[in-house]
Amino acid sequence: MTINHIHQAMSALAAKRSAFYSEADFQFALAWELQILLPEAKIYLERRVNNCYIDIWVEHNGKNFPIELKYKTKSAIINGIGLKNHSAMDFGCYDYLKDIYRLENLPNIEKGFAIMLTNDSAYYTDTKRLSAYDNFKIYDGVTRGGQLSWGLTSKGTAFVYGSRAPFLLKGSYTMQWQPYNGGKYDFQYLINEV
Repeated sequence: MTINHIHQAMSALAAKRSAFYSEADFQFALAWELQILLPEAKIYLERRVNNCYIDIWVEHNGKNFPIELKYKTKSAIINGIGLKNHSAMDFGCYDYLKDIYRLENLPNIEKGFAIMLTNDSAYYTDTKRLSAYDNFKIYDGVTRGGQLSWGLTSKGTAFVYGSRAPFLLKGSYTMQWQPYNGGKYDFQYLINEV
């Protein structure tokens, strides 16, 4: 399986679905498209590996390909589907990059893929606003790698929220957003190969 298979599955999905009710809905639909595209593959949802659950696990030609997903939306009604306003973009960006970190640390994989689908342009457009999560922003064209940590808040203190501690990416990843369904309803998707 290659990143081109993921792009093909996303393209086939976009022709059928404008939006999804939830991340689980997106997960199931993408897994289904991958199964159609790769009928000989074994595909699992929520497979437990290293004490964590992987959204989609593909076994293809004797090799393992884990896929982690994020589906972050702003409020809208698209073809009868009411989308939630997920806001908390700082945590959405952090969680996407943390998925890459988790994929980097899985044993016995050929390649992994981190995917985000969103209709919130603040994810893929550089807002040029300074914030405590500058190191985690994933706008189009930015490259992320190495030690990632929270910046200083307006009070001059380091910001860490709950379990969202700093982490180290082994690789370097350039964010290259693609239009989903031609960019209709502002949807864009991002894939990083690990």
